[in-house]
Amino acid sequence: MGDFFRKAVKKAELTFTTVTGESHTAILGSYQTHFVTDGPTTFDIVYAGRGTAYNFESLDVTNKLVVIDIDQEQDWWISYPAMQAHVKGAAAIIAVQLGGFSEVHPDALNAQDICGPANAPAFSMSQSDSQLLRQRFAKETTFSVTFDAVSIVKPQGKSYNYHGRIEGIEKDSFILLSAHYDSYFSGFQDDHAAIALMLGIAKDLLAQGVQPQKTIIFLALAAEEWGVIDSRYDWSVGAYNQIFHVRPEWRGKVFANINFELPAVAHMKKHRIRCVYELTSFLQQFAQSMPPHKAYPNGIEIVAPLATTSDDFSFAIGGIPALRNDFQDSPFIRTHYHTQFDDASTFNKDVIDFQLQTYRSLIKHYDTLQVVPLDFTTRLEAMRKTAPASLYEVIDQAITLAKQLPPFTKQHNGKLLDLFYFMETHFTKLTWHDEVIFPHEHALQNIEALQQAIQSLEQNQLEQALLHHLHLIDNNWQAYDFDRTLYDHFTNYVIDAPPNKLLWGTGRIMGHLDLFDVIQSLKTKTAADDTAVEQQMLQQALTEQQKLLQKTVQTMHTQLLQCIKALQQLY
Repeated sequence: MGDFFRKAVKKAELTFTTVTGESHTAILGSYQTHFVTDGPTTFDIVYAGRGTAYNFESLDVTNKLVVIDIDQEQDWWISYPAMQAHVKGAAAIIAVQLGGFSEVHPDALNAQDICGPANAPAFSMSQSDSQLLRQRFAKETTFSVTFDAVSIVKPQGKSYNYHGRIEGIEKDSFILLSAHYDSYFSGFQDDHAAIALMLGIAKDLLAQGVQPQKTIIFLALAAEEWGVIDSRYDWSVGAYNQIFHVRPEWRGKVFANINFELPAVAHMKKHRIRCVYELTSFLQQFAQSMPPHKAYPNGIEIVAPLATTSDDFSFAIGGIPALRNDFQDSPFIRTHYHTQFDDASTFNKDVIDFQLQTYRSLIKHYDTLQVVPLDFTTRLEAMRKTAPASLYEVIDQAITLAKQLPPFTKQHNGKLLDLFYFMETHFTKLTWHDEVIFPHEHALQNIEALQQAIQSLEQNQLEQALLHHLHLIDNNWQAYDFDRTLYDHFTNYVIDAPPNKLLWGTGRIMGHLDLFDVIQSLKTKTAADDTAVEQQMLQQALTEQQKLLQKTVQTMHTQLLQCIKALQQLY
């Protein structure tokens, strides 16, 4: 279930006259924003660079279309220039990808979740079409175009997750397979091929005519790409709602979630399985048992933890040990991903055969297990690597207990999964860039950046402080290129939003440090200027973060003692 309804974009057609006097119509892509022209409408159009506050300073964009360049991998998400233009009174922005995404072809359009308000309209234009506009902009700063667009976003709608099952002998012990069926453009790899893979596995299992031990659930998820208006955490909405609201009773019964993404293309020379910490040891042993395959000549590697980029993360924080076929560092993300070129031409039969063989084998292996294969030492050892020394003793005690756990029976599964859910709830946190961290790492990273910034200013290295340290703290990079209105909006919609907006981000951010004014002040200065006031403000921020670290460590110490008690109860 999601809290949105969005009709398919019926049209987004921009017509203009080229420098050669010909009429040209560009077909645009759309983001999840609301914009309806009620037929062909004349607008003035301007170019605003990268869409920053600085770019808009000397421009009148009132009721105009604004063309901007963007690299959403290296710079920022589409939501920031879209809202900056909206605040300045623009009708809509038209974004052209400079890199990071949509690199497959000059005609490629981009689509992403918006992570912003629906009333700040944004569209996507290909490099090919933008070149014709740039030729006009080389001669004129503004000119008239005709825009005919229907992009509709409505709140409080519904989307549906669908699931079927192969009933096992055990009715309350599940293996959960998942993939999402919503997509941008044709979405061949992302994620229709994954639906096909999941159903192919189901077909193979049924064809064997043998009832599995565990009940196997096949789940087609909605609202993975986008599902809630004006939220930092607007994707993986269907999966989050499935485990937290629709089927919370699955928690404690599901041995594993195997989530599929972009499965019919070779992402790297090694096949990578990304998983929660606790599955690492089990999956490494499984990987070693698999025969070589020509699709991945370098074998299989296991990495942890999960990332927030797909539905498995929502299942994991909901208490289900999850894994996925990983795609995160694939060149495909920079080229075809979320473009109209993600089509059947990308299909690699060898890879899909490998996926069928590998995950069918993994499911069969899971089906033979009486006990959920969780190794708690992996998370605890990873935690210790960055933890303050004051936590070493209690972490070491937990590690020792986890390493010496006795053999279990299926009667222990409930307690094992309860402990896994506890660890996910309390020890899986996020940065302001949606990266998974341990709780203490938030304050530690801020403290390090603040100390280095203060030291740089004491040594009159202003540029060093600004470019290498202060931008690393929370979301303060926004203060460099966007105005206070945007900064406050994109801060408050994380720290002040209700749970139905935060979804899987609920309780994952450890705090926020507002350095907007400090950064703005430092931007006006040179290395020769006095920065004593700014240093004092940063010193106050440092003290605040040190107190936060102390409080976080105290909380973690209590939570680790609870883990120790839970581990002792398993003996």
